[in-house]
Amino acid sequence: MVIKNGSLPDANDVQKTIQAFLEESIQNKKNDLSNYLTRNYSYVETLNASTGDNTTIDTGNTTATFTITDKKYYNYDSTASTTAENTGITYDSGGTISLKSGLKILTGTKPVALISFTKDGSTTATTGYLLDSGKNVVTSAAFSGNTCTFSSVQFLDANTYYYLAVDDGGSNYTSRYTTSVSYPYAGTYLSYTTSLTNNADNASQANDIAGCVIRVGFTNKIVQTNLLLTAPANITSIFVTCLNNSTGGSGSINYDVSVDNGSTWTTGLSLNTCNSITSTAGTQLKLKINLNGSGTANFAILKYIGIEVW
Repeated sequence: MVIKNGSLPDANDVQKTIQAFLEESIQNKKNDLSNYLTRNYSYVETLNASTGDNTTIDTGNTTATFTITDKKYYNYDSTASTTAENTGITYDSGGTISLKSGLKILTGTKPVALISFTKDGSTTATTGYLLDSGKNVVTSAAFSGNTCTFSSVQFLDANTYYYLAVDDGGSNYTSRYTTSVSYPYAGTYLSYTTSLTNNADNASQANDIAGCVIRVGFTNKIVQTNLLLTAPANITSIFVTCLNNSTGGSGSINYDVSVDNGSTWTTGLSLNTCNSITSTAGTQLKLKINLNGSGTANFAILKYIGIEVW
């Protein structure tokens, strides 16, 4: 970055530059990008794993929850109460099929954590699935009785379609259904919008699913980094941007920065703004990304981080 006459760079120019770098890295050009950024005292973190791209996330001090499926950090509150989203559907008929059946769901205005779902007691399927909107398997688990509990919480994005589905591993099983339907079946945080019958959408009936258990709750969390870079001279200013992050309600994202390897911090800095560093001078950069928000409506989600320092 070039600074003329000692003045601060334009914030819009910095944001556009870093977002362009992020887009390039997302398009599998990360190696070349990293070499370029290192020479210019910048860093891009695409969070391809909970530990970051190059073990850059300090998982010991990070309190936010990382999701393997969509590779994001959430301010998820694992202690929040659970909610049963039952369909209220009575299944009055049965038939033998071999492909997946179930119900399509649509989440509401906030992300939810799916814990388990239940099938009708007369359905003989042995495996339960969470499918994405394209009917691709996100995860699966065997039924214990009529309940399918996933090995880890599955985060469902807001305003997004998914499927809860069952089968018997390709073998025939008894699917329970009814043609007495009136979609959507609206719950508190999600709706059941149509049926999945033999792996095809079917608005004229409902299949197999009795309900699910979710958790909706958020609390203040942080994503803390390890040492990101060492500059050849003291770092006095910083610009941080995030691409594909999202917030809801009064949820927000800001950050703290340290340039003395975590000994002292400049706190509460805004994204997409050129900020001065007021803590102890230094050359070793660390960040804390604050995912702020609590309750059932105030969420903050982090995906990509772009940093420019000078």
